[in-house]
Amino acid sequence: AELYAERPFLKKILNNEMRAACDTALAYDRPVVLGDQRINVTVDALQSSLKETFQDLINPPIGWKKFISEVQTSWKETVPFGGDGYLSAFAFFDPRLLLVLPVSLVKYPLSYLVRDPVPTSIGLTLLGALSFLDDPMSLETLMADNSISITDCLLSIGFAVVETAVFARLLLKPLLAERNEILAKSILDQCKIYSSKKEPTRSFPKLDWFGSSSRDPIAEGPATTVYAPGSPIVRSADKSEKVVVAVLGMAHCNGIKRLLTES
Repeated sequence: AELYAERPFLKKILNNEMRAACDTALAYDRPVVLGDQRINVTVDALQSSLKETFQDLINPPIGWKKFISEVQTSWKETVPFGGDGYLSAFAFFDPRLLLVLPVSLVKYPLSYLVRDPVPTSIGLTLLGALSFLDDPMSLETLMADNSISITDCLLSIGFAVVETAVFARLLLKPLLAERNEILAKSILDQCKIYSSKKEPTRSFPKLDWFGSSSRDPIAEGPATTVYAPGSPIVRSADKSEKVVVAVLGMAHCNGIKRLLTES
């Protein structure tokens, strides 16, 4: 919020579905709840998962078994394709999604770069270095270059497999599975607030969309629901029918639906 106030032009460039939903809800005087965990909590989880991943990889066979088991479990929890109400794999090939994909690929890294230039620059540099080290070679190149040995090919393939496995674990567990539980709990808490006779407590921690706070409001339960600045408070005394609208990233939809309907 402070960043957009200082540089208003960034709001148009870096606008996203969360911000658009918030602005629309506030325009109609509807409550807006920040249901995800803070970004620093996610970063800590990523660092912990990365450390644990390398420890498992250098500790066969126990570490490898643990690694495979965790990836398989997280996959089942976050990607339950098929079934009534779930997104299928074909949803990722929706023409409207593919049409705006190039914009998203540029906008989201740019938004992180603007907010946290140093950590983002380090992360992008590491990704670039990994891509350089694992430069894919076409079949024609491999056949034409007699200096490339079978050992080199195997090392390149092995590096690619390890790299993919590491990123898969980071994506499935700390970025999807763990946050799915937080988001599902936030949605359920809102439903409980509307059905409760008690007046909910309003909480305005001093943080922006990617800020930090000394406490974890999510862990403290629905009594300290974190509303967006300027949001009206939920009135449980209002007996009119209510609907909780959750604005989620596409990758979270199936996992959160499973948690709310099948758990």
